[in-house]
Amino acid sequence: MPKSDKTEWTPCPGDAVPADKASNIIAAFESRFRVNTSGRHPKVPTWVAFDPSASRRATPRAFQSRSIADEAEVFLWFEGRELRRTTMGDVRRYLAALEPWEDWDLYVFDPALSWSIALTLPQMGNQRLVIVAGTFPPRG
Repeated sequence: MPKSDKTEWTPCPGDAVPADKASNIIAAFESRFRVNTSGRHPKVPTWVAFDPSASRRATPRAFQSRSIADEAEVFLWFEGRELRRTTMGDVRRYLAALEPWEDWDLYVFDPALSWSIALTLPQMGNQRLVIVAGTFPPRG
């Protein structure tokens, strides 16, 4: 996250995962979800490379899924920046507090890598997309 003026940015939830552990977790996440890469530039966002047969566009209500308890441990990945270990409740509060200029691609996923929710940078029409992948909503 930019560090120039911390007062301009919504505080990130949870704890930063140390770089050595984060790289292993992100590699496993990408191996599971970043699969539709043929003919694509290696720097396309991960959500672009989600398996189209195992992902779909959703609404922001996906983050409110009752199948994911507030206490559930999740990872929050700011693509290309940092990985954080947090809870779904903290992710929900964070997303509700985001300012319009905080516009990076975010991924929320469970430690078992069974599902992911992506929130994209603003697209055409200044709309952020929500894309779910894997087994979503998760089965209790």
